[in-house]
Amino acid sequence: MSKPSKSKPVKSKSGKPAPKAVFAAASHGRRRRHARARNAGLWQKEYFRSGRVYAQTPLVRGVKSGAGKVFYESGKLYAAEAYRDGKLNGLTVTYYEDGARQSSLTYKDDLLDGPCEEHYPNGKLESKGLYRAGKKSGLWKVYGLDGSLERQETYVDGVAAAVPVSPGAPKRR
Repeated sequence: MSKPSKSKPVKSKSGKPAPKAVFAAASHGRRRRHARARNAGLWQKEYFRSGRVYAQTPLVRGVKSGAGKVFYESGKLYAAEAYRDGKLNGLTVTYYEDGARQSSLTYKDDLLDGPCEEHYPNGKLESKGLYRAGKKSGLWKVYGLDGSLERQETYVDGVAAAVPVSPGAPKRR
C-alpha cells in the first residue's frame, strides 16, 4: 500500500524524528498542530510543510474520537478513519490519488482486527483476508492484475500455516 507523498518530517525538540503524520506548516521547523471550534466540537489538524492540511480529526475531551480524514498534499482524500477514545476503531478506507479505492481495513483498539481488502490502481481486487489482533488470520486470497486468483495462504497468528497453494496445483496430503 503506498502512502501519500509527504514533505520532509520535522524533528522533535529531542532531535528524534517526529511521527510521520506530523509536519511543519511554519518555516522554522517546528511541528504545528492546532484545534479549533467547529460545530460545538474541537478538531485537531496536522499540516504538510506547504501549509496544506495533512489530517483532521474531531476531538472529544482532547482525545481523537469520530471520523478522521487524511489527505494527499494535493488536497485529495487519502484515508477516511474512525476513532474512539484516541484509537483507530472501525472501518478505515484508503484511496489512490485518482480517487479509486486502495484498501478497506477494520481496526479495533489501534490494531487491525477484521476483514481486509486491498485493490490495484485499476480497481481489481489484489488481496482479501482477515486480521485478528493485528495479525493475519485464516484464509487469505491473492489476485493478479486481471482479477484471477493467484494463490491462497492460510495464517495462524500471523504466520503462514501451510505452503501456499496455487489454484490448479495438486493438493498435498
